[in-house]
Amino acid sequence: RPKFVKHFSKEHLDMLWDFLAQETLYYEIGNISSRCRDPKDDYLLELALVSRADYLITGDRDLLIVKEVGSCQIITVMEFDALTSSLGCSALLHEDLEDYYAIVIGE
Repeated sequence: RPKFVKHFSKEHLDMLWDFLAQETLYYEIGNISSRCRDPKDDYLLELALVSRADYLITGDRDLLIVKEVGSCQIITVMEFDALTSSLGCSALLHEDLEDYYAIVIGE
């Protein structure tokens, strides 16, 4: 997505693309329930439920205000970095993408 170019180097974007190409799982979403104040974001919440994601990592305030959907916590990248750091993992998500198995990225 063009908006990522201003936040990440080409090297990091290439690494992200390679990671996603190797590790992506595909899920079908059925009926999308209204769960968010921005209806365009409801598909992400439905995807988090269907995929049984542990975390939805986003900077989108409309999603962050929801806080959780099912057992999925909705957090910022900084919160995720702090969480993984407290577990002994490297901080800075974009530097160690290969260490993560599933990432759902919102706006």
